[in-house]
Amino acid sequence: MIRNFSRLYFDKFGAITVPFPPATEQKTIALYLDTKTAQCDHKIDLLAQKAILYGKLKQSLINETVTRGLDKSVPMKDSGIEWIGEVPDHWKNGRLKDFIESNTVVKTPIHLNDGDLVEFIPMTNVDEKLGRIKEFDLVPLKEVSNGYTKFKNGDILFAKITPCMENGNAALVNDLKHNIGFGSTEFMVFRPLKKLIARYLHYFLHNDLFRKNAEPFMKGTAGQKRITNLYMTTHYLACPPPSEQKAIADYLDTKTSQIDQIIQTINTQIEKLKELRKTLINDVVTGKIRVTGHQ
Repeated sequence: MIRNFSRLYFDKFGAITVPFPPATEQKTIALYLDTKTAQCDHKIDLLAQKAILYGKLKQSLINETVTRGLDKSVPMKDSGIEWIGEVPDHWKNGRLKDFIESNTVVKTPIHLNDGDLVEFIPMTNVDEKLGRIKEFDLVPLKEVSNGYTKFKNGDILFAKITPCMENGNAALVNDLKHNIGFGSTEFMVFRPLKKLIARYLHYFLHNDLFRKNAEPFMKGTAGQKRITNLYMTTHYLACPPPSEQKAIADYLDTKTSQIDQIIQTINTQIEKLKELRKTLINDVVTGKIRVTGHQ
């Protein structure tokens, strides 16, 4: 694809007329902006650190809940899984493939025609921090019916390629209009069996300890490493009864949503401060705000 780029050359740039204050006033303005922007940057840094801490709190909560459950008074046993450690005694141990379908099949509904619009999910449409699909792209069926990953409502998409896998690119699929969707070939599709609730599996896969444990098993060259289907389907899982899975998923839905809202509020504050910083610089250097040596 040939792209046309617009350029600003120096002879045109250098010919732009701008108001220039005296040297002493320039110095006063620069010192004023040094102080004010430094104060702004400090507030932004503090808020960014706060957002990171809440993100870590969210991950810790997921890690703890999907491996320990909600009732901390129940008897525990060794799970036999090094990164998990002890789990409630009544949880069942098994390989992931005992609880899911990994070689999923999705048939295209016969009422769909080549020109009908269907949902498509590129890797970038998954919010890694929230573990949700941000939006669906709508594309004609004929453009994606071959060569892409297929899935349906209730399936879980899991990125198998670095760095998306490590970053938590996993999402539960809902709200497909025709109960069929298409996405990047770098997605694995997991379909929970009856004894495993999709929302619980989603939290288990979004657990950063699980993803870190998977990293050594990735194969390929740097920047293009992928987790294998064999590892993902044979990895062990300690699974609570369905009623407890639902309680855990409900609890995490509530708690993680609260934390996500706090992080969103912090990020909004950061964006407002960045905009304030930009506006301040513009107003001062253009003379909209008068700066004196006494400020």
